[in-house]
Amino acid sequence: MPTIFRRPDWVLLDKVAYLADRPNGTTARCVTAIGQAVEVSFWLSDPPGISHLCVHCPGLERTDFTAEPTVLHAADRGHREYFVYEADYQHPSLRPLPIPYPLALQQYEFGLLPGVGGFRIAVLRPQKLFSDDAYDLHIFSSKAWTWNTKQAQLGSQSPRTKGRCLMHQTDKVIALRGDTLGFVDLWHGILCCQVIDESPDDLLLRYIPLPPLMDSNKSMVSSSSDIRDVACIDGVVKFIDDAQATSPLYYMTRICWSLPTAPLEPRTSDHWLLDCEIDVSDVTVSNPKHLALLPDLSSSHSAKSTLNRNLRPSAPAFGMHNGDAVYLTCKVETMDKTA
Repeated sequence: MPTIFRRPDWVLLDKVAYLADRPNGTTARCVTAIGQAVEVSFWLSDPPGISHLCVHCPGLERTDFTAEPTVLHAADRGHREYFVYEADYQHPSLRPLPIPYPLALQQYEFGLLPGVGGFRIAVLRPQKLFSDDAYDLHIFSSKAWTWNTKQAQLGSQSPRTKGRCLMHQTDKVIALRGDTLGFVDLWHGILCCQVIDESPDDLLLRYIPLPPLMDSNKSMVSSSSDIRDVACIDGVVKFIDDAQATSPLYYMTRICWSLPTAPLEPRTSDHWLLDCEIDVSDVTVSNPKHLALLPDLSSSHSAKSTLNRNLRPSAPAFGMHNGDAVYLTCKVETMDKTA
């Protein structure tokens, strides 16, 4: 018998879904364009545990897929299919989205705006490679169940800001105030744009530069999400940056910034305010359940009640219902499978 769907106020959601046949009360089903059945289930965990989605395609094996399904992509097909899953506690649903041919969209480009009686999905793309002023905003409306495209223009910018825009690559999309989405490049900045069905054909973009990289991070070549995160909480854009000092090797500091914002109002500048600077070795862990999750370290000077300097905190994530809470993934070694 399927388990009862317990609906928490909020969760930390894994960016990767998993291929597994694990139905529960949240399971929803549909079929692909070629008639392949697809089932999606939502498995919940109270923070700091990670909630995740499980995807099952009856009749297919794991070897039929190129990777875990952030977006489903069968190994023997030449295009992607897109689905929207709604974890309604009474009527969970899974629906295929029409393919916005000829676009090949990546999962991190999608922005979602829920609304009364429906939702909108938006993807922002430059009209030309290395364009710094003209963009196409592709919008999907669940009410019309179609995509449409509007042109978006970036206003006048300083030469330095234009250079950042040329390098902009969306890492994530965040909901800002009202109908505005922020397309975030965690290395450089945020492109803000309104997404409304009645919007004019030409939209205005606003650019918010992120604080510069910390000196110890300027040689970073790994994913930006390993050391940075951005979220909008109660009308305030929050930003966090991990700074790794050279001695001792794993000494980590968290730099937290905030920006009160009305995303599309003209501004002479965007001033980030430094909220705090934290040494993770000073962070105490008072909850016994959380304390038990920390790895046992052999160092004689380790204190398990704190985030020890021999641990490697990474992948910071803001708690969306508490603007002062930041969640970290802590490992002894970077490639460890457990944290």
